[in-house]
Amino acid sequence: MTLASDANADSWTRYWREGHKDTCFLQGSAFSLADLWRGFFTELPEGSRVLDLATGNGAVAIIAADVSSQQQKNFEIHGIDQADIEPGIAIEEAPASISLCRFHGNARIEELPFGDEQFSGISSQFGFEYSNTRRTTTEVARICCQGARVRLVMHARDGGIHKSSMARLARIREITSEGHVLQRAQTIARLAGDSSWANSQKIDIVRAKFMRKLKATHNKFKGAPQDDVALLAMSYIGNRVHRYQAYDPKELRESMVEASRELRAYAIRLNAMINASHDTKAMDQVVGYFDEAGFSQVGYTPIEDNYTVIAWQLAATK
Repeated sequence: MTLASDANADSWTRYWREGHKDTCFLQGSAFSLADLWRGFFTELPEGSRVLDLATGNGAVAIIAADVSSQQQKNFEIHGIDQADIEPGIAIEEAPASISLCRFHGNARIEELPFGDEQFSGISSQFGFEYSNTRRTTTEVARICCQGARVRLVMHARDGGIHKSSMARLARIREITSEGHVLQRAQTIARLAGDSSWANSQKIDIVRAKFMRKLKATHNKFKGAPQDDVALLAMSYIGNRVHRYQAYDPKELRESMVEASRELRAYAIRLNAMINASHDTKAMDQVVGYFDEAGFSQVGYTPIEDNYTVIAWQLAATK
């Protein structure tokens, strides 16, 4: 793996270990594709072996487990991800059905750790497109038995999620840029350990500049969704700076270092999503990969929300 892919895997490991279930938000809210997945798993035959690619904390795998339990389908369910995942531990109040899923972390979907012709159902929600899609398609073909069905949900370039993510990333880049909110807060945190009069005067000057920048940035970001990470970060950082004297200087410095790490990891995830998004030309190319790999009935359709394309749904049969 490259340094870039290592950083990407680490950023997702941080995310999933915090217990998140969703990765994508539209207009400030996570949207559900549960009905789509229930329909797909309902159509699989009893006793199917199911693999969810880039599973994260197992949102889709858990739906497969629920369908298996409710319909007595006796699925064997696996979820795989390049991140170091432990959904059963990470998810607070995890559903009982998660115990029916076997999760495999630290594994790339371009190199699946399974034998040939072992699976009759393959799923992926916002994960397949992050990989080398040609290599992953070859691997999927290898592990699929005859008649296996594949369903992939992939990010749509210039769709609602893509545009929202670009706006979110722009806000993160602004507050972490040189001379902006985060850097000024870090300066105050470094100065806070010196209680001399001269240093106090310096902190007052930097703090006044910080508060002006913070207010101006809040005004600029009006209209951003309430869950926007840049807004949440500014609120957290602003509170720390406003009450900096109430914190131990070391604790204050460490909190700013951790805030920087979290914002960097979030920016890596957003950038990866933006780069992974597919337009129709890229989707046609993926269809070609599946055709070449011996699949039939390969095609894709848009998934829409309020007449806006947010994703692509690709279906194929081995």
